[in-house]
Amino acid sequence: MIKYFFITILLLINLLFANSELTKKEKALLDVIAFAEGTGNEYNIIYCYRRFKDYSKHPNIVVCCSGICSTSAGRYQFLFRTWSEISKRYDYRDFKPETQDKAAIKLIREKEVNPNKIETYCDFYLAVNRLNTTWASLPNSPYGQPTRTTDELWDKWKGFLKKHKGVKR
Repeated sequence: MIKYFFITILLLINLLFANSELTKKEKALLDVIAFAEGTGNEYNIIYCYRRFKDYSKHPNIVVCCSGICSTSAGRYQFLFRTWSEISKRYDYRDFKPETQDKAAIKLIREKEVNPNKIETYCDFYLAVNRLNTTWASLPNSPYGQPTRTTDELWDKWKGFLKKHKGVKR
């Protein structure tokens, strides 16, 4: 009886922490997106570099700047509409940094991009071009906002990979 209890506990712990640790390539791609979006390591940024304090939910504040109005917020500049959809799909109940990371990885996967398969410039080019309808700052984005170049982001990617080289996966 006790044996089954411990097995159950171990299974529950495994389920809770499964995929909670990001690989170095996942971390590097998240860093690339944050760089492109202009947020760096900040998770409490609203469009046009304003800040929010409450991580219990997406702030959903419309900010107009340089002729563009947006509800984007967080390290990955989630639009409120996008956040509402993904938080319902995956039952995210807050806007904490770790939840933002999980949601960004889910959006990346939904675009059929696997950061762990990026080996070459060509792989990277294809990945960012699949993601450019989700993140307007990525190359060839259709939204008419300023974008970063693939070359610039590739250089960042390589630097971020070095930064995360101690990550085991």
